[in-house]
Amino acid sequence: MSLYKHNDFRDYLKELISKRPRGGRGELQMIAKALGVHSTLISQIMSGLRTFTEDQAHELCQYLELNEVESEYFLLLVRIEKSNTAKYKTFLKNKLAVFRQEAEKISKSFTHENELSDAQKAIYFSSWKYSAIRIFCSLDEDGQTLENIMAKFSLTRIKALQMLDFLCDSRLCEKKDDRFFVGQQRIYVDKGSIYFQKHHLNWRFKSIEKSETPTEDDRLYTVILGVAEKDYQKFKDEVTKLVSSFSKTLEQVENPDQLVCFNCDLFRV
Repeated sequence: MSLYKHNDFRDYLKELISKRPRGGRGELQMIAKALGVHSTLISQIMSGLRTFTEDQAHELCQYLELNEVESEYFLLLVRIEKSNTAKYKTFLKNKLAVFRQEAEKISKSFTHENELSDAQKAIYFSSWKYSAIRIFCSLDEDGQTLENIMAKFSLTRIKALQMLDFLCDSRLCEKKDDRFFVGQQRIYVDKGSIYFQKHHLNWRFKSIEKSETPTEDDRLYTVILGVAEKDYQKFKDEVTKLVSSFSKTLEQVENPDQLVCFNCDLFRV
């Protein structure tokens, strides 16, 4: 689901909420809690009687985990609604159009003719091993053999071939001679998608499995805390910085040779 196709932030939020688990039931209350406001205010905003302050809109972007460009676009939608003069509103709408054009260029660069169908996504996200095998095939410039994949993931030959046939048919992997490589097809799911949730569950369960036989090299933490609101905001900022730093490091990695899983969660209970 694309934010950039929307000219009204409410339309985007309604579409986003509708795709949440259980049809987004209770989502408005969660937004209100994240913004530190009464749920009545959120209901009034969604009905068009009120609108967000820029501070609230910025906080909402963080809650929705929008990236920097998406946040700028969302904030522009809010500013357009709050603008008091036609001249300023036109200025903001022109800026919005530029954002949309750039976003469409980026989107086209990642679009493939054979986008994964829901049936393919259902298979891919049915097990953590599909995504793990795909990344594993990227760790060696000479690719991976069937035997390497079988050994790494404790798969029988028949099961390994079944999974690799699917990955190759979906262009998520490709086979050259007797070796398998990561394919050109990209896979992306929206945060509200059932596949997004399944992907997280797959790797959380893998983390639980790993906790049964941890090694000295593993770092597995689960800490339940009672904190003040200001401390929670500080923790959230630190986690955001950590993930940002982690992502930048990954972009600079040359010749990766290790398959790892990094899970990071921080939420109110």
